Amino acid sequence: MSRSLAEHAFSASPVAQVVVTGEDIVALINQQAELVFGLSHRDIGRPLRDLEISHRPVELRA
Repeated sequence: MSRSLAEHAFSASPVAQVVVTGEDIVALINQQAELVFGLSHRDIGRPLRDLEISHRPVELRA
């Protein structure tokens, strides 16, 4: 599967990024987020509330 330049840039960004849908489902995770937050691509499609990252810091909780 061919990835676009934007997808490569997102994945390789030095800033940890997690994209969450309006329904609080994890849609995208970049490589830095995997390292910093201990996430993996298996977490894509899971509710954010089910992930440990949603419990730190408290400001991320609904």
